[in-house]
Amino acid sequence: MTAKTVLLVHGAWHGAWCYASLQAELDSRGIPSLAVDLPGHGTSPLPFTDLHGDAQFVADTLARIDGPVVTALQGVFAENWLECRGEILTDPRHWA
Repeated sequence: MTAKTVLLVHGAWHGAWCYASLQAELDSRGIPSLAVDLPGHGTSPLPFTDLHGDAQFVADTLARIDGPVVTALQGVFAENWLECRGEILTDPRHWA
């Protein structure tokens, strides 16, 4: 069975570079990973965007790979990402 690719998403004032040592460890364990630069960060040629734009970028990237996401961003980012995927959890009816 092929391992799923782990998507690594950095936090503020960082880039994909911050996951270099983690990617080396994942590689040594046979776990494929993809560290991305959010728009406007690192070596990304895309213009800087807002939190919703970052969430959309992650959702679009996940649509191209089969794997989980690991992110240094939390809370509001997660809500925006879920909203981009059509899995809105801000409605209390979804909390149960």
